[in-house]
Amino acid sequence: MTAPYDFARRSEVQRARYARDPDIGKRHSETMTLLHAARPDVRQRQAVSIRKTLAKKRAFTPRLRRRREKPRLQKTLFPGLDKRAGYLKGRFGLSLAAHDRLLLAQDGRCAICRRTPTRRVLDVDHRHGDGLVRGLLCSSCNMGIGHFRDSPEVLDAAAAYLRRTLQ
Repeated sequence: MTAPYDFARRSEVQRARYARDPDIGKRHSETMTLLHAARPDVRQRQAVSIRKTLAKKRAFTPRLRRRREKPRLQKTLFPGLDKRAGYLKGRFGLSLAAHDRLLLAQDGRCAICRRTPTRRVLDVDHRHGDGLVRGLLCSSCNMGIGHFRDSPEVLDAAAAYLRRTLQ
């Protein structure tokens, strides 16, 4: 069995080479341009070499392969439900009927800004610590809460800032 390719060591060597001689890239580019003009088969061999190197890199990144091969949650856990119902059940533990009751309780509006969504459905807002569903929000309010890291203190500071600067 061959030893694994050491990409980190190669990067170190290249960084040291460029630190010693910053113009090496320009000279290499000029050399390769002349070489490709003289011998067209070199470019094809380089392409094959690059594909082999990329294949080696892919072999040493199993995390990426696992992500691609991971089954879709809603299809495997709840095969009888449609896509939206499976997503709600798998992600939030919320049935479609409970979602509809929540939507009716909020009159089909965002729990914060009270606007009716025009294009999308309302997002399910939940606590990230324990997953407890708090309500349904429009995407703007949901992203706003997320950007403020679900912190009431940060939201209060932002509101105070806006009050100070609007006057």
